[in-house]
Amino acid sequence: MEEKKNLLLNKQKSSGCGALGFMLIYIIPFFFIVLFPSFIRGNIYARLAISRMELGPIMGSIFSIFSILFGAFVLFSYAFIALEIFSSDTQEITKDKIKPFQQRQKNCNPWLIGILVGLVSPLFVGLIYAIRHKDWKIVVYPLWIFFSVAFFVIPPDIEIMSYGIYLKLSAGLIAYLIVRKNKLSIKFIIKESSLRIWIILNLRITFKKKRF
Repeated sequence: MEEKKNLLLNKQKSSGCGALGFMLIYIIPFFFIVLFPSFIRGNIYARLAISRMELGPIMGSIFSIFSILFGAFVLFSYAFIALEIFSSDTQEITKDKIKPFQQRQKNCNPWLIGILVGLVSPLFVGLIYAIRHKDWKIVVYPLWIFFSVAFFVIPPDIEIMSYGIYLKLSAGLIAYLIVRKNKLSIKFIIKESSLRIWIILNLRITFKKKRF
Protein backbone atom coordinates (compact mmCIF):
# COMPACT_ATOMS: atom_id res chain seq x y z
CA MET A 1 0.00 0.00 0.00
CA GLU A 2 2.79 2.40 0.89
CA GLU A 3 4.54 1.70 -2.41
CA LYS A 4 1.34 2.48 -4.33
CA LYS A 5 0.92 5.75 -2.39
CA ASN A 6 4.51 6.71 -3.16
CA LEU A 7 3.99 5.94 -6.84
CA LEU A 8 0.85 8.09 -6.92
CA LEU A 9 2.65 10.95 -5.18
CA ASN A 10 5.56 10.73 -7.62
CA LYS A 11 3.16 10.75 -10.57
CA GLN A 12 1.37 13.81 -9.19
CA LYS A 13 4.68 15.60 -8.64
CA SER A 14 5.94 14.74 -12.11
CA SER A 15 2.67 15.80 -13.72
CA GLY A 16 2.73 19.05 -11.74
CA CYS A 17 6.33 19.75 -12.77
CA GLY A 18 5.50 18.87 -16.36
CA ALA A 19 2.55 21.26 -16.41
CA LEU A 20 4.64 24.02 -14.86
CA GLY A 21 7.44 23.44 -17.37
CA PHE A 22 4.93 23.49 -20.23
CA MET A 23 3.57 26.83 -19.01
CA LEU A 24 7.04 28.34 -18.64
CA ILE A 25 8.28 27.11 -22.02
CA TYR A 26 5.23 27.54 -24.23
CA ILE A 27 2.21 29.32 -22.74
CA ILE A 28 3.85 32.31 -21.02
CA PRO A 29 6.16 33.18 -23.97
CA PHE A 30 3.17 32.81 -26.33
CA PHE A 31 1.07 35.31 -24.38
CA PHE A 32 4.09 37.62 -24.10
CA ILE A 33 4.67 37.53 -27.87
CA VAL A 34 0.98 38.17 -28.52
CA LEU A 35 0.44 40.91 -25.91
CA PHE A 36 3.74 42.81 -26.18
CA PRO A 37 3.07 44.34 -29.64
CA SER A 38 -0.42 45.41 -28.50
CA PHE A 39 1.14 46.98 -25.42
CA ILE A 40 3.58 48.89 -27.64
CA ARG A 41 0.67 50.04 -29.81
CA GLY A 42 -1.15 51.44 -26.77
CA ASN A 43 1.95 53.34 -25.66
CA ILE A 44 2.42 54.81 -29.14
CA TYR A 45 -1.17 56.08 -29.13
CA ALA A 46 -0.60 57.57 -25.68
CA ARG A 47 2.72 59.19 -26.68
CA LEU A 48 1.16 60.84 -29.71
CA ALA A 49 -2.02 61.73 -27.75
CA ILE A 50 -4.31 60.35 -30.45
CA SER A 51 -6.97 57.67 -30.65
CA ARG A 52 -8.02 55.28 -33.37
CA MET A 53 -11.39 56.99 -33.65
CA GLU A 54 -9.72 60.32 -34.45
CA LEU A 55 -7.77 58.78 -37.33
CA GLY A 56 -10.84 57.28 -38.97
CA PRO A 57 -11.53 53.66 -39.94
CA ILE A 58 -8.94 53.37 -42.73
CA MET A 59 -6.06 55.36 -41.25
CA GLY A 60 -6.81 53.96 -37.80
CA SER A 61 -6.54 50.39 -39.07
CA ILE A 62 -3.33 51.16 -40.98
CA PHE A 63 -1.77 52.89 -37.98
CA SER A 64 -2.77 50.03 -35.65
CA ILE A 65 -1.25 47.43 -37.97
CA PHE A 66 1.93 49.50 -38.27
CA SER A 67 2.11 49.89 -34.47
CA ILE A 68 1.69 46.14 -33.91
CA LEU A 69 4.37 45.36 -36.51
CA PHE A 70 6.67 47.88 -34.88
CA GLY A 71 6.03 46.26 -31.47
CA ALA A 72 6.91 42.86 -32.97
CA PHE A 73 10.10 44.41 -34.39
CA VAL A 74 11.04 45.76 -30.93
CA LEU A 75 10.48 42.34 -29.36
CA PHE A 76 12.47 40.64 -32.11
CA SER A 77 15.32 43.14 -31.66
CA TYR A 78 15.52 42.33 -27.93
CA ALA A 79 15.68 38.60 -28.68
CA PHE A 80 18.32 39.20 -31.36
CA ILE A 81 20.47 41.30 -29.01
CA ALA A 82 20.24 38.63 -26.29
CA LEU A 83 21.28 35.88 -28.73
CA GLU A 84 24.09 38.06 -30.07
CA ILE A 85 25.45 38.81 -26.61
CA PHE A 86 25.26 35.29 -25.16
CA SER A 87 26.35 33.37 -28.26
CA SER A 88 29.82 31.87 -28.22
CA ASP A 89 32.40 33.17 -30.67
CA THR A 90 36.12 32.44 -30.89
CA GLN A 91 38.86 34.21 -32.84
CA GLU A 92 42.11 32.25 -32.95
CA ILE A 93 44.98 34.67 -33.58
CA THR A 94 48.74 34.45 -33.33
CA LYS A 95 50.42 37.15 -31.25
CA ASP A 96 52.43 38.47 -34.17
CA LYS A 97 49.33 38.94 -36.35
CA ILE A 98 47.03 40.56 -33.80
CA LYS A 99 45.66 43.94 -34.87
CA PRO A 100 45.78 47.04 -32.63
CA PHE A 101 42.01 47.12 -32.01
CA GLN A 102 42.05 43.40 -31.12
CA GLN A 103 44.89 44.09 -28.69
CA ARG A 104 42.74 46.81 -27.11
CA GLN A 105 39.82 44.39 -26.89
CA LYS A 106 42.03 41.81 -25.17
CA ASN A 107 43.64 44.26 -22.71
CA CYS A 108 40.52 46.27 -21.80
CA ASN A 109 38.57 46.19 -18.55
CA PRO A 110 34.91 45.33 -19.33
CA TRP A 111 33.70 46.39 -15.87
CA LEU A 112 35.22 49.84 -16.24
CA ILE A 113 33.68 50.34 -19.68
CA GLY A 114 30.28 49.20 -18.44
CA ILE A 115 30.41 51.58 -15.46
CA LEU A 116 31.45 54.52 -17.65
CA VAL A 117 28.72 53.80 -20.20
CA GLY A 118 26.08 53.39 -17.50
CA LEU A 119 27.00 56.31 -15.24
CA VAL A 120 28.51 58.86 -17.64
CA SER A 121 26.91 58.61 -21.10
CA PRO A 122 25.78 55.64 -23.22
CA LEU A 123 26.20 57.79 -26.33
CA PHE A 124 29.59 59.51 -25.97
CA VAL A 125 31.43 56.87 -23.93
CA GLY A 126 29.91 54.09 -26.02
CA LEU A 127 30.93 55.88 -29.22
CA ILE A 128 34.53 56.29 -27.99
CA TYR A 129 34.93 52.60 -27.20
CA ALA A 130 33.03 51.55 -30.34
CA ILE A 131 35.66 53.42 -32.39
CA ARG A 132 38.58 52.12 -30.33
CA HIS A 133 37.37 48.50 -30.48
CA LYS A 134 35.89 48.77 -34.00
CA ASP A 135 32.59 47.31 -32.80
CA TRP A 136 29.45 49.39 -33.41
CA LYS A 137 27.41 47.12 -31.12
CA ILE A 138 28.99 48.80 -28.07
CA VAL A 139 27.11 52.03 -28.82
CA VAL A 140 24.10 50.89 -30.89
CA TYR A 141 22.72 48.10 -28.68
CA PRO A 142 22.73 50.08 -25.38
CA LEU A 143 21.25 53.17 -27.06
CA TRP A 144 18.50 51.14 -28.75
CA ILE A 145 17.55 49.46 -25.46
CA PHE A 146 17.61 52.81 -23.66
CA PHE A 147 15.40 54.73 -26.09
CA SER A 148 13.05 51.91 -27.07
CA VAL A 149 12.26 51.04 -23.45
CA ALA A 150 11.96 54.72 -22.48
CA PHE A 151 9.62 55.74 -25.32
CA PHE A 152 7.73 52.58 -26.29
CA VAL A 153 7.76 50.04 -23.44
CA ILE A 154 7.30 52.17 -20.30
CA PRO A 155 3.93 53.97 -20.21
CA PRO A 156 4.12 57.75 -20.78
CA ASP A 157 2.34 58.47 -17.48
CA ILE A 158 5.53 57.55 -15.58
CA GLU A 159 8.11 60.34 -15.39
CA ILE A 160 11.43 59.59 -17.06
CA MET A 161 13.43 60.77 -14.03
CA SER A 162 11.97 57.94 -11.93
CA TYR A 163 13.47 55.20 -14.10
CA GLY A 164 16.22 57.00 -16.06
CA ILE A 165 19.01 55.71 -13.81
CA TYR A 166 17.85 52.10 -14.27
CA LEU A 167 17.86 52.51 -18.05
CA LYS A 168 21.40 53.92 -17.98
CA LEU A 169 22.56 51.06 -15.77
CA SER A 170 20.94 48.59 -18.17
CA ALA A 171 22.80 50.24 -21.04
CA GLY A 172 26.05 49.92 -19.06
CA LEU A 173 25.33 46.23 -18.40
CA ILE A 174 24.78 45.56 -22.11
CA ALA A 175 28.01 47.39 -23.02
CA TYR A 176 29.86 45.34 -20.37
CA LEU A 177 28.53 42.04 -21.78
CA ILE A 178 29.49 42.99 -25.34
CA VAL A 179 33.02 44.07 -24.38
CA ARG A 180 33.45 40.98 -22.18
CA LYS A 181 32.37 38.70 -25.03
CA ASN A 182 34.86 40.36 -27.39
CA LYS A 183 37.63 40.04 -24.81
CA LEU A 184 36.98 36.34 -24.15
CA SER A 185 36.52 35.51 -27.84
CA ILE A 186 40.17 36.31 -28.69
CA LYS A 187 42.35 33.23 -28.22
CA PHE A 188 46.08 33.29 -28.85
CA ILE A 189 47.51 30.29 -30.72
CA ILE A 190 51.13 29.21 -31.13
CA LYS A 191 52.72 28.68 -34.55
CA GLU A 192 54.10 25.27 -35.47
CA SER A 193 57.67 26.54 -35.46
CA SER A 194 57.21 28.27 -32.12
CA LEU A 195 55.50 25.19 -30.74
CA ARG A 196 58.40 22.97 -31.78
CA ILE A 197 60.91 25.32 -30.15
CA TRP A 198 58.81 25.40 -26.97
CA ILE A 199 58.61 21.57 -26.87
CA ILE A 200 62.36 21.19 -27.45
CA LEU A 201 63.19 23.67 -24.71
CA ASN A 202 60.87 21.93 -22.26
CA LEU A 203 62.35 18.56 -23.12
CA ARG A 204 65.87 19.90 -22.53
CA ILE A 205 64.87 21.39 -19.20
CA THR A 206 63.22 18.16 -18.02
CA PHE A 207 66.24 16.12 -19.23
CA LYS A 208 68.66 18.33 -17.30
CA LYS A 209 66.55 18.04 -14.15
CA LYS A 210 66.51 14.23 -14.39
CA ARG A 211 70.24 14.17 -15.06
CA PHE A 212 71.07 16.13 -11.93
